[in-house]
Amino acid sequence: MLILFQKTEPSVCLKYNTINILLAYTYMVMRYNGEHHDMCVQCAEDFVSLSQVLLTAENCKSTSEAIRCFCASLKKVPIKPSPSAVPSVFSFAYAFTQILCV
Repeated sequence: MLILFQKTEPSVCLKYNTINILLAYTYMVMRYNGEHHDMCVQCAEDFVSLSQVLLTAENCKSTSEAIRCFCASLKKVPIKPSPSAVPSVFSFAYAFTQILCV
C-alpha cells in the first residue's frame, strides 16, 4: 500500500483543503467548549456541515478560498458560536497557514 503513495506527488489542493477542514474542526470544538466527545453525532454533523471540502468534495485552490468557503459555510449553517469562537478560529487559521503555506 505504501508504494501507491510514493508513486505520485500529493495534490496541490491538499494543504488548502486541510486548512478548510481544520477551520471547521476548530470551530466545532470551540462551539462545544471542548466537550464535543459527549455529543458525537451532533458534532459530526456540525463538523461536516462547516467544511465544504467534506460536504461537497470541493477543492480549495488557495488559502483565501479555504477561508472563504469556511465563512460561506458559517452563513449557511444555523450554528451560533460562543462570542470568542470566531476570532480565535481565524487566529488559528492565520497561524496554521503561516506554517503550512511557506
